[in-house]
Amino acid sequence: MKKQKICVIGGGITGLTVASALAKQNVSIDLIDKNFYNNYKTSRTTAVSNSNYLFLKKINFSDVLSWPCREMELYDINEKFKKKRILNFNFDTNNNNILHIIDNKNFIIQAKKKIKKNKKISIKSNFKVLKIFSLNGLKCIKTSNKKIFKYSLIILCTGKNSFLAKNILDGKYFNYDYKEKSIVLKIQHNSCKNNIARQFFLKEGPVAFLPISNNRTSIIWSVKKSFLINNENNKENFIKGVIENLSKGIYKNLKFFTKTEYYNLNFHRGNKCYDDRVIVFGDALYSVHPIAGQGFNMILRDLQKLIKTINKKVSLGLDVGSSTILSELNEDIMSNNFIYSMGIDAVKKLFSSNNTIIKSLRNYSALEINKRKNIKNFFVNIADEGINL
Repeated sequence: MKKQKICVIGGGITGLTVASALAKQNVSIDLIDKNFYNNYKTSRTTAVSNSNYLFLKKINFSDVLSWPCREMELYDINEKFKKKRILNFNFDTNNNNILHIIDNKNFIIQAKKKIKKNKKISIKSNFKVLKIFSLNGLKCIKTSNKKIFKYSLIILCTGKNSFLAKNILDGKYFNYDYKEKSIVLKIQHNSCKNNIARQFFLKEGPVAFLPISNNRTSIIWSVKKSFLINNENNKENFIKGVIENLSKGIYKNLKFFTKTEYYNLNFHRGNKCYDDRVIVFGDALYSVHPIAGQGFNMILRDLQKLIKTINKKVSLGLDVGSSTILSELNEDIMSNNFIYSMGIDAVKKLFSSNNTIIKSLRNYSALEINKRKNIKNFFVNIADEGINL
């Protein structure tokens, strides 16, 4: 049987990973990204769970991962920056790392190098996708350079602000503004055994310290927009001052070596992941708060389900773009992601609260959980593998 052709639109972390993973199946892949050959600049990093790390190894992507973390520690911080550790997570029964931290810029650079060498992937760049339409039982793409391409299936990895994704979802999605910004930067410090990821809970919002080498660490801080507006004239000095205070006793000779980046935080979720021969995937379908570091992990779990579905159907000679197959995939991922994203939102509300009673109950519960290995292992496994209803 002639190989079916799939198009992946989007050259970010999600699109590159999807294209590379699908290229291992018995299908032909077109990767469309208007900026594929442009340089990518960002200080952002992404956490990958151990089970998803093993999946990335299977598609030969493990070498683009930046740094392993043995543990995750959670701290409550008072107004004088006194740290109180309330939880510690690790794999209690084996030698696995609990997290692997991706440097997004490095990941994209290395992933593109692999894709350029992959003969099963055809790169199409330097033009815009103007329209997606149906023709003779297939799905077609019309481009800004007046070309038309036909596919059995199109996968949109274009992000939540893409007009293509919005058109496919047809307004059938839920969007909630957290009224927060994610502050992203990197610090440099004396070399140390830097293998512990840390989360600090401040009144302004949670701060994550994610190691990316023995002498470099990524900072992600979710802050209320109102706070940044009220401190507009002094926000850079304030941000650096907080990070310096949190770093005491952890890092020495701290230096800031990247510009501070700001990103709006929203909860976003489509009602379904597909339309006629089109799958809306990754951030284009849903986005969650970064407090639990689960956004990309959810995407990788969906990708494994997508691969399983496509591999099974292709081996049977079935059409991968049929509505029956896509509805099956939709049922498989949407219910799990709904429950998982609601859980992340609940964690966000719990650990972002400045209510004295809620904070006291939260810290007490966390300390009690920290004493019970079976409960800790349950949460570790949920964070590592997700849920499967």
